[in-house]
Amino acid sequence: MSDKSSADDALTPVLVNCNNADVTFKSADGVDFHLHRSLLEAHTGAFPGPSIDTRGEVVQLQEPAKVLEILFDFVYPKRHLDLVDTDIELLFDVAEAVEKYEVFSAMFVCNARLSALLPRYAERILAHAVKHNYPKLIDEATPHIARSSSVSAMQKLPVCYSLPWFRYQESWASLFRGARRYTKNMPLLQLADGRKEHRTCHSAPGTICNTCQNSMFLWIATLEEIETISALNEVLDQFPTAISNASCCKDSGPVTATDWAAANMMTYGSGRPTSGSPQYKCNHLLNLARSMQYQIKAIPLFSDFVNGQYLDKTKRVKQEE
Repeated sequence: MSDKSSADDALTPVLVNCNNADVTFKSADGVDFHLHRSLLEAHTGAFPGPSIDTRGEVVQLQEPAKVLEILFDFVYPKRHLDLVDTDIELLFDVAEAVEKYEVFSAMFVCNARLSALLPRYAERILAHAVKHNYPKLIDEATPHIARSSSVSAMQKLPVCYSLPWFRYQESWASLFRGARRYTKNMPLLQLADGRKEHRTCHSAPGTICNTCQNSMFLWIATLEEIETISALNEVLDQFPTAISNASCCKDSGPVTATDWAAANMMTYGSGRPTSGSPQYKCNHLLNLARSMQYQIKAIPLFSDFVNGQYLDKTKRVKQEE
């Protein structure tokens, strides 16, 4: 690489032997890179191979020198950069150039660094993963924005992904609609004494009092405001301590191991208690939390919606039920 100005002196030279380099690339900001055609052919899929005769002419590229310097570093047989300390904007530019010129040895490193940035930049990472067809990275990014505004995400996705994205978000919306429908359809107790109402409600499976029903509706509304799937799962995992102030639980006494096991039996077919230390008793809320956790696990990945496999997964879940 030849120097253009003193500003370019800060660049770390790419390891090339300028004496026998046989192809020259010029960056958008005027820096020349003298490289070896044979290595470009072996390690990339888009740069000139031996069949292309540049006749000593300089090949003009659209990327700046700071991007190409990192890009060409991965062409040579050496210990490559890990990009850990790379500026975020530069990392995204490099990742795009790596895909554009098909620098195979750099693809994994770029994806690993993008994955490590999550949950930050989730929308940009999703757009990159979708554009270049990286299902694993797609499914790592989507949980962080699945509950956010669909408009913001769709603006960064190709038009052909609009329907899969709509279906993916709709599957999450149906989770909360189902929870509200379940709560609304429970037989309602009509008792005058509030304390007796709680105890009778908790001891009568399949029925619910006004106070418990209202607490369930309020809790569902609170859950629906949570923007990330990881945060939603965390709240459900922490039940019932996460909602220990629910009005329907104040006079009910502590949850017993039997109550917790019964809820898991209903949801998972197993009486083994889950992690956590329940402190308040409301079987309705407890059963709802476990049911929602089960349904969350059944929601297909976004990549399944993209390739049409969500129908197969939905069918398997219904068969298991």
